[in-house]
Amino acid sequence: MKNLIFVSMVAFFLVSCQTKPRSGAIDLNATKDSVAKVMDIYNASTKARDVNAVISYFTDDLLYTGTDPKEFWNKTEIAEILNQMLSDTSVSLDYIIDKQEINMSDDGNSAMILEQLHWESLAGNIPFRIIFHAVKKNNEWKFDFVSANFILNNEDIAAINEVLEL
Repeated sequence: MKNLIFVSMVAFFLVSCQTKPRSGAIDLNATKDSVAKVMDIYNASTKARDVNAVISYFTDDLLYTGTDPKEFWNKTEIAEILNQMLSDTSVSLDYIIDKQEINMSDDGNSAMILEQLHWESLAGNIPFRIIFHAVKKNNEWKFDFVSANFILNNEDIAAINEVLEL
């Protein structure tokens, strides 16, 4: 009898520890579309110079890296930088997004977004890439990591290195 009770308890314990299936399957395409809409609003807010809207997409523990190796900013620091940049009407926000890629996590709660852009007033002829990591918090998409990068064509690297040696 004791063995039966012990076996029953072990079986109950094992069954109760099993991962519970989700009540419904996640539609990753719909989730990806929701992230794309957030990116559209984020970019429109940037071009409209709406600092508060832009900053509202950042988590409190944001890490934002800029194009210079020394540029590592938190939410407060990037908010100050964006406030200065977006309030300065001499700064052109004429960027054009050439490519956008969104990779969703399997659970639909995070996404990596890559935007490749042409921003002549900022980067001239050098292609520019911004990488975002978005997490779903309280049913809203927020960025906890953003990285702005100049990207080089492979065939230009030798020439650029030569110029930098001068």
